[in-house]
Amino acid sequence: METNNMQDFLLKKQIRKEAMERISEDYPLTREMMKLHHHELDWSKVSRNSSINWTPELIKDFANLIDWKVFSGSVDEKLLYDEIIEQFKDKWDWTELSGNSSLKLTYELLDKYIDRWDWSAIIQWRRWDSDNNAFSFGFLKRYQDRIPVNELEESALWSEIIDEEANAIKKEMLLKA
Repeated sequence: METNNMQDFLLKKQIRKEAMERISEDYPLTREMMKLHHHELDWSKVSRNSSINWTPELIKDFANLIDWKVFSGSVDEKLLYDEIIEQFKDKWDWTELSGNSSLKLTYELLDKYIDRWDWSAIIQWRRWDSDNNAFSFGFLKRYQDRIPVNELEESALWSEIIDEEANAIKKEMLLKA
């Protein structure tokens, strides 16, 4: 009988653990829920949970529990503005943040954290402010000392530069025809 009680206990413990993992992944947890159950939540899954209404205050409250590698790669654009990036600049995983397609790049943002970015990831994504499509030859010249040359030809940046040049040649051809 003692063995059955132990098995029941272990089974219930495993069921609860897996249920909490599922909740961590996609349930719209609140600050109160996270505080109450912080020891049971899977913080890697919580860190990529897009159902949570993440705010700067909520991030601050749980900064030491958040899996910053996961969070940096999955946080959405509503939280990727300069003040938040600055507030947690020593927490971000900059390689993951550099590859986050929700991040809207500007020259000001790139320049401010120029030594933190993973430039291999930066040149792979087209994600500029809609008013500022800056992937161009000018971008290459501006950041040529940062951009890894061995990855340039396979990058989105290279593709944009080639498109830019092809369009210029087409215009020239039309003018001369």
